[in-house]
Amino acid sequence: MLDTVKNWSRALILLSLVLLSVACAAACSTTRTVSPAPEGNHDGLKRANHAAVEQTQRRARILQNMERVMGPLPSVDRKVPLDPIYGETVAARCYIRKKLSFAVARGQRVPAYLLIPTPAKGPLPAVLALHQTNGALGKKEPAGVGGSPNLHYAVELAERGYVTLAPDYPSFGEYRCDFSRTGFQSGSMMAVWNNMRAIDFLQSLPEVDPKRFGCIGHSLGGHNAMFTAAFDDRIKALVSNCGFTSFRKYYHGDLRGWTSARYMPRIRTVFHLDPAPRLSRKNNKSKRESKTKIRKMIKSKIMSKTRNSIPRLKD
Repeated sequence: MLDTVKNWSRALILLSLVLLSVACAAACSTTRTVSPAPEGNHDGLKRANHAAVEQTQRRARILQNMERVMGPLPSVDRKVPLDPIYGETVAARCYIRKKLSFAVARGQRVPAYLLIPTPAKGPLPAVLALHQTNGALGKKEPAGVGGSPNLHYAVELAERGYVTLAPDYPSFGEYRCDFSRTGFQSGSMMAVWNNMRAIDFLQSLPEVDPKRFGCIGHSLGGHNAMFTAAFDDRIKALVSNCGFTSFRKYYHGDLRGWTSARYMPRIRTVFHLDPAPRLSRKNNKSKRESKTKIRKMIKSKIMSKTRNSIPRLKD
């Protein structure tokens, strides 16, 4: 059983490396050339442009709805100088681990571990390594200072040449937090903001390539990674393990586990624990009806073609 779990963990890390490699390769291109559409293919170009606009609009709607549940993402005016303060430095076999904290807003600092491969050859891709629900451990687990060896992914990635940063989630590890005094409407949005500031910090390091960022997390870290990547397009690849499921499937729609101050209390106070608000139900019903009509049309066409393709027997 232990070997199976270890193999699964290795597979998760390898998957993250593949995704990050693809993203990094794409990010290395500094210019993009769009070839003119071939003569007579203007409809194809028009459809491509329409799809791009539609995708941008859809992303904006998704972020807007996320903010309805999590509260608004702060403006850049909330930023303060990062002012990193370093503590102990530990030299491992092929990386160094630095304990530090950095400022994310006035009066708010995030404790973290920074792992830098040695020797660092040129600007390296960087990965934000977000921990699971683990109480006092927090950042220590992905950084290899404690917890399950299967979840030491900040270490495994550093051993493979990635700069990694493992911060504490608010109220975990060494991150003491009174959510009523943070100015955020949810711990989830506070974590998103902190993680975006963590990317700012990584961008400031000379060892880091400022165009190649990834994010990885398990459980709490998994949905934390997903939420952060939705708001921060500097993250080119993410790996989320056991991070999220639809609200309808979460304990059969019982969302109380999501409503503490450290997550999204507006699920209770605004949406009344409803896993599918009325508007969503209406939209989903319309989508289901549309899909049913499309399936019937396709089936009808297939049957028609099949009948026409069968040769008739002569008397």
